[in-house]
Amino acid sequence: HINEFRWLHNPEYLEQDVHLWFRGNEGKPMKKLRTFSSWTADALYNLYLVNKDDKFLLDMFPDLVNEYAAWEGDRKRKDGLFWQFDVKDGMEESLSGARKFRNARPTINSYMYGNAVALSKMAKLKGDTKQESYFAA
Repeated sequence: HINEFRWLHNPEYLEQDVHLWFRGNEGKPMKKLRTFSSWTADALYNLYLVNKDDKFLLDMFPDLVNEYAAWEGDRKRKDGLFWQFDVKDGMEESLSGARKFRNARPTINSYMYGNAVALSKMAKLKGDTKQESYFAA
């Protein structure tokens, strides 16, 4: 809901919610954080475009990089596409009819592309050319 709430004048509650999901488990992400597909990096960058709060954005940058790396570690196939179980990316069940198959769904791959673009832009804001190049590739 970050995209919807980015227009709020006071981002306090939105920031608390993001911190809860990424740091609410004794400083670590909540266990359910990666159960469903996520476009959080993209959404937080869009929040930054509205409020220009680079402090919050760059504070979250390491968490977002870690989340992306976790997806790459266990959800990236050999062909470079990401997979997700049916229904776990906020969409309907696909023609596969199975919720246990590792499907390379267009949605998860679109989200991950958007996250990578956003992370590249965040890295540029931070002055981290190595991360900027990695996520731009």
